[in-house]
Amino acid sequence: MQADDTHEWYLDRLSAYIDGELDAAEALEVAAHLASCEQCSADYSLLLSTVESMRQHLPPLKAPNALRQRIVAGIREPSQPIPARERTIRTARSYRAWALAASVVAMIGVAYGIGARASSSPSAGETAEAMLTAHVRSLQLGHLTDVVSTDQHTVKPWFTGKLDFSPAVPRLESEGFPLVGGRLDYVGHRAVAALVYQRRAHIINVLTYPSESAANVPPHLETRRGFQIANWSAGGMAYWAVSDLNADELRTFCTLMREADVAR
Repeated sequence: MQADDTHEWYLDRLSAYIDGELDAAEALEVAAHLASCEQCSADYSLLLSTVESMRQHLPPLKAPNALRQRIVAGIREPSQPIPARERTIRTARSYRAWALAASVVAMIGVAYGIGARASSSPSAGETAEAMLTAHVRSLQLGHLTDVVSTDQHTVKPWFTGKLDFSPAVPRLESEGFPLVGGRLDYVGHRAVAALVYQRRAHIINVLTYPSESAANVPPHLETRRGFQIANWSAGGMAYWAVSDLNADELRTFCTLMREADVAR
């Protein structure tokens, strides 16, 4: 596959990637590509900010019955297979048309005040995507830890001089969540401390940095492409935990992390 065709393949899947419609294998492949390709990452950021703005600020639309009938009729009628070359050309044209439409929507959003949110701090959805990408990247590239240790007194001092804050590194092995180590990561142009824990064969990445608010916020969990993502804030720090653990176990882990943070 040529380089241009490779980009088209990923670009053609960005919308499904954002909506969580890809299977786990394709989602991992797209996430890994976005972490290494500036061109596709920029297109992804544009689409994500546009989708988030539309979801938050535009009222839901109901398709007219006539459109539904045309779609159903189209599904029922067998279509002729499209040659591979023509399919590639159509995909490229379709993406360019979509990109133009997205740009127009974004500009309209600015006129109505929607664009102001995209130009300020990242939305929760954008941050969640960035944290998920960091988690997948750490697994894909084999760079899970910079310092390997189950001892908090080894992991915590390792961050000294590398960050302008000192992360809390609780030991939770007695609760079934042993510490594996830590690493320095960059998410959204921000240096963060990544603490790595384990639950049986499941890896838990905890990415933390100083919060913009001093308020303590309980964990909020969501599922994205088969991964559980939890975020909360405590003690002036923001926390994001990402894992393929089930929701109940990750919720238990977050509760233990918060209790340990309050106790220190």
